[in-house]
Amino acid sequence: WKYGRRSYYMNDKTGIATIITNSGMLPASTAQGMGLNVDNPGISSLPTPPDEFMSDFDKGKFPQAILDYMQRDWMSFCNSLPPDMRGGKSGMENMDPDVYAGCISRIHNSFCWHHAHWMLEESELLVRVREWNEALKSFCNDNNLTGEIRRDVLERHKASPFAPCGHRSCQEKEKKVKGFRNCSRCKRIAYCSKECQRADW
Repeated sequence: WKYGRRSYYMNDKTGIATIITNSGMLPASTAQGMGLNVDNPGISSLPTPPDEFMSDFDKGKFPQAILDYMQRDWMSFCNSLPPDMRGGKSGMENMDPDVYAGCISRIHNSFCWHHAHWMLEESELLVRVREWNEALKSFCNDNNLTGEIRRDVLERHKASPFAPCGHRSCQEKEKKVKGFRNCSRCKRIAYCSKECQRADW
């Protein structure tokens, strides 16, 4: 779900603008949830020229259509994400869509935060953790959240640099940043031990 190369063109005869996502930036299922026509995976058609839509992406912001989709149908949005961002390890299912969308809208060069951040380099991970937690505090301040409600929102949505073990049943978490080793085959997931890795495969 990281921004990559993208382009779009408009058919002069029909006025239909087509967004081409070369990196899976906008999965077809997400596009459908946003009310877009999907010709084939990775390509989504908008009924009007997507100047505002693309302008948001170019500014590092999530378009409002995606934020609205998150808030309208949170579980469908979660299920539309890449495999490494789904499931209990990501922690997203326990988050509130209004808080999540609120955090994203407050981040420049915004991104979808989740706890299963095995693929991120340490330097990028630490920046994302700081940016997400600053946005979360800003959301709480702007919505005048105090006391127990504020503590609950912060606890449920805060970003941590310590990733969980990739094994479905293991509850271990890293005690130091990037303390678990990524799978040498797929490089997309990390485990606390060789035993967990073997059991997961």
